[in-house]
Amino acid sequence: MFGSHEELMADGLVEIKLANGTVFPEQGEIELLNNEANAKTDTVQIYAMFPNADRKLIIGNTLSVSLSRRNGTRLPAVSPSALMHDADGSFVYVLDEENIVEKRYVTLGSATPRLQLIRDGLTPGEIIVCKGTLKAIPGMKVEPEFESENGNAIQEK
Repeated sequence: MFGSHEELMADGLVEIKLANGTVFPEQGEIELLNNEANAKTDTVQIYAMFPNADRKLIIGNTLSVSLSRRNGTRLPAVSPSALMHDADGSFVYVLDEENIVEKRYVTLGSATPRLQLIRDGLTPGEIIVCKGTLKAIPGMKVEPEFESENGNAIQEK
């Protein structure tokens, strides 16, 4: 992800999610890297410093820490339910301007429980079939139904 300790120190972005689910408003700065990996867990210890003026960070509290690249490349992302696989690789169904289904092979990137990043094969703004993928057939005309993130139907844009 970073390549070297110098790149991690320069480009690493450390964020915290508190136990109540809120994201801590301040970003951390990487202070120290352990130069030895733990052979059992294949991990390296990273120490980060966070400003704590509001005293929201308390010793002994549980929190989640995420490490990402500060100047990362933005990639399209799809719901894991949109992703399918065959002998040739991973693919999604994309709708063209006339709502015709097209099978498109993609190169996968990192994944989270809710999203799969696509390194190659999609451009931002394309319409992807997320539900009913087993009913979709390349060349078929469909009437898309759009949903908000919470699953409620929304008007076509």
